[in-house]
Amino acid sequence: EECSAVDRVIQQHLVRAEDTALALQRQREQYEMKMEAYKKENARLRLQLSAVRTKSNSSSLALHEFMQAKGTHAGDATTRAIPSLTVEGEEDTAASATAPPPADASHEDAEAEPDTELELIEPPLDSADHPQHGIESAPALMVVPSPGTSTGPQLDGGEDVGEMPPPSMRKRSAAMAALKEELEGKRALKFKKRSDTAHELLKIERSYVEKLSIMCEVFVDPLEEASTSDEPILTYTQLMDIFSCVKMIRKMNAEFLERLESLMNTWSEETCIGPLLSTMGFLRDYSAYINTYGNALKVYTNLSRECKPFKEYLSKPHVRKAMKRDDLSSYLIMPIQQIPRYEMLAKQLLKYTPTEHSDYAPLEEASALIHTIAEEMNEAKKKFDNVSKMFDVSSRFEPHCAPMILTENREYILEGFLFSRSRYISDSPPRKSLYFFLCNDVLLKAKTRHNFGEDDTLPDLDFVRMVPTEELKFHNTEEYPLAFRIGKDLWYCQSKYKKKLWLKGLASAGVAEW
Repeated sequence: EECSAVDRVIQQHLVRAEDTALALQRQREQYEMKMEAYKKENARLRLQLSAVRTKSNSSSLALHEFMQAKGTHAGDATTRAIPSLTVEGEEDTAASATAPPPADASHEDAEAEPDTELELIEPPLDSADHPQHGIESAPALMVVPSPGTSTGPQLDGGEDVGEMPPPSMRKRSAAMAALKEELEGKRALKFKKRSDTAHELLKIERSYVEKLSIMCEVFVDPLEEASTSDEPILTYTQLMDIFSCVKMIRKMNAEFLERLESLMNTWSEETCIGPLLSTMGFLRDYSAYINTYGNALKVYTNLSRECKPFKEYLSKPHVRKAMKRDDLSSYLIMPIQQIPRYEMLAKQLLKYTPTEHSDYAPLEEASALIHTIAEEMNEAKKKFDNVSKMFDVSSRFEPHCAPMILTENREYILEGFLFSRSRYISDSPPRKSLYFFLCNDVLLKAKTRHNFGEDDTLPDLDFVRMVPTEELKFHNTEEYPLAFRIGKDLWYCQSKYKKKLWLKGLASAGVAEW
């Protein structure tokens, strides 16, 4: 019934998805039809504009040839044809414009200045349709410049500013201006996010170095000094187990913070932070701290519960005030968390830096460096944890078994009880129960002793057998919910979840399934 309900829901979603796809397809077709219509209209308007320009140029050229054939000067014709072009209050300007040329001016000089010639054509529409500002009446003639001169508006001094752009061009210019403004806004927002990310890095680094200094000044230095006294709070070994290389980390990051603050004091859009981040190769020195962090947390937890002098020291007022009532474990994990923060901030800085910026290439290099270091730290931590776990496994057997268990490239995968009969399944198995360790190359079979799980310092298992995984095959028996087969043997797990873990572990170890 559940599967049927899920199928119905899936069918409903599929129907909705098909309806949505059809609707989107119809919208796309309508959009393409509109775009095709717009293209045709644009082409038609372009043809009309081209025809108008061609007709205007032909008319101007014909009239110019006619006037040359008559031998009439364009300037004199204009003054005779349009006597009322003067505006009230501008008689002097009009008089100077209609004054005859000097007596010594030759006809060749007039013809040598074609840019000053004016021509007359009949307007295509009645003058009433195009009234002139400040002109009460005008004959049915209009002034046309000679071929080669501009038809656009002029400034007050007579300087030509070009032809007035058509409406479509003005709309395009407005759209380009809006687009440019939008791009400038996006660019400004991008630089703001870049600046905010850089300042966030500075803020995080200051807080980090401050807390590292608290660990050194409140714990490491006083406890190290007390370890040499007659009444030490912690031994030097215990102190190093907890804090290991915290002082070295504080020194490296304090120097990095000093350079970062110097850079941020002169921050601008042109500032390059990539070269500084490229110097963070010192993060590789975190590996020693990261590898021992699990043990450090374990030692701290045990001492804070069982070591009375250390417990009293943690409860002192100046210690609690310096720690701001936080637990020391929240300080110990900071170096582990810091590398992922650096990686995230470097990626954000690269994201908000334009590709043409001089800081892009250094940031790209720094981001790749920090990412590589983070991967190296994770891989080193996995290897260290695996080695530590294999040593823990070998310590549960007699010493003569260690050479068989501890071999190069052996990786721990899984361990637990497996039962040969279902009636033996129990959360607290009896003595002499079978206990298995699965590694990437072997399956180790052992039997529990009477002290199983009671004392970590003493062996609690007896070695039985070790089988290479390449010689094994497993099978998931669906008729037994808690069991699976290894070869011909049927093994029961304590729960379905543990059965799932064993099947997954066997597959990852390269055991063939049949």
